[in-house]
Amino acid sequence: ARLYISHLSEWIGLDPSLSLHDDFETALTISQTYMSEQSKKFVYLFQMNVPKIMTIGWKVVDVQNKAGLVDKTFADRKNRKKGKQSDRFFDHKGVWFDAYDQRTERQLLYAIPFLKERCQKITVFKTKKELLERIEPFKKQQLEKKAKVDQENENQNDE
Repeated sequence: ARLYISHLSEWIGLDPSLSLHDDFETALTISQTYMSEQSKKFVYLFQMNVPKIMTIGWKVVDVQNKAGLVDKTFADRKNRKKGKQSDRFFDHKGVWFDAYDQRTERQLLYAIPFLKERCQKITVFKTKKELLERIEPFKKQQLEKKAKVDQENENQNDE
């Protein structure tokens, strides 16, 4: 979905999207890129209760398969990388994500209705160290998930 969202400001003059992720660690992994302790750009994690029916859910693999329709350069770059990564999993900031799992990416447009009622907790991360400590268990869990799928694939290839 990032592929499409990245062009919205070009196409319509604004970016009305809000990224939602089933696992808060996904949001933290992505947002660490924007964090700057020196500039006091902290990460604010909003833990929300938003019904899935209100979101646009994407599997990363679906976005990648349609990439050439939106951004040929992006698609070519992704295709060159494919040989270095498995078809199903991709690495971002040291965390493995399953491109076939819709939990990885969801979008909402313009606003979250009833934000105040849906917000369950806000956590502020002021240092990269505390952010990375928070995602470490998820990072290990994702690596185990990848290893399990890789092992299953290897077993199927042996048969």
